[in-house]
Amino acid sequence: MHSPGPWRVTVIIPTYNRCLDLEETLECLFRQTFDNFEVLVIDNGSVDNTCQVLKKFRKQYPNFNAIYEPKKNLAFLLNLGIKSSHSEITVFINDDVEMSDNWLKLLIDTFDQYKDVSLIGGPTIA
Repeated sequence: MHSPGPWRVTVIIPTYNRCLDLEETLECLFRQTFDNFEVLVIDNGSVDNTCQVLKKFRKQYPNFNAIYEPKKNLAFLLNLGIKSSHSEITVFINDDVEMSDNWLKLLIDTFDQYKDVSLIGGPTIA
């Protein structure tokens, strides 16, 4: 497990048997122009190659971690992610998300611009 922060952002990704999508999402995340973040994947008992994807990213990135939790309850998984986070801002994304390289920077800039905001949502493109 990596050492705790101080991270500005924790990106939490619950996943189950979607190793190919997850790998693409993680590749996008680690191309971000903003670098003060950690990634926490919560593997919900996958039986595909998710474990190999997690090992690959754990070896490559010190700001990457994963938790194995087979309990099938999304709210429980998200709360587990929050409890395991080491940052001031928590971001939840799905395991099939693709984002621009400046996505996290834009998110942080929005929080910095609007100090009284506690929640930000973005557009969803099918």
